[in-house]
Amino acid sequence: MFLLFLAAVIAIPIAYFIFDTILLADQVHKAPISIFELGLGVIIIFAIGFMTIGSQTWKAAKPKPTNTR
Repeated sequence: MFLLFLAAVIAIPIAYFIFDTILLADQVHKAPISIFELGLGVIIIFAIGFMTIGSQTWKAAKPKPTNTR
């Protein structure tokens, strides 16, 4: 989860800069990107990461150690 947090800290300012200054700079009807969209994306990524890490942890912890070969 720390790596996901680090990736979000790096990616949010870069994504905001790219959308605000490069992609949407010459649009006539520009809809500004807000913190809500960026935060929602981060929350979704954290949820996917948590489910993936949790399922792999559950799969590794589920079998009994005496039954492994």
